[in-house]
Amino acid sequence: MSLDEFLDKLSRLRLRGERVEWVPIGMAGAIRCVTAAGSYCPITAVCKAETGVRIPPILYDKAAEAIGLAASGALRIANASDNRYPGYADLPSQTLLRIRLLKACRLEKYDVDH
Repeated sequence: MSLDEFLDKLSRLRLRGERVEWVPIGMAGAIRCVTAAGSYCPITAVCKAETGVRIPPILYDKAAEAIGLAASGALRIANASDNRYPGYADLPSQTLLRIRLLKACRLEKYDVDH
């Protein structure tokens, strides 16, 4: 699954029988989907919608594998979702990815950098 395909699925996310509400969590503003059944990061939310399997956010790499998302892309998405930028070498593209994630989750108002 490409990054664009992932973001498209994320923007149209529906979880059967669950109200989907994206919220920023904590001081860093980690992007999470909170439902009555629990909390999802963007990757585990798409996994739940695509496969019906709930995987905890800490195991985002397993969820990425289940939906065909490359490990390198999953790590970039997880870091941008959690608002973490290890290394700063790729800061401009990670910031852009964070903005794209916020937009897909309809959380643009939390983009404090722009």
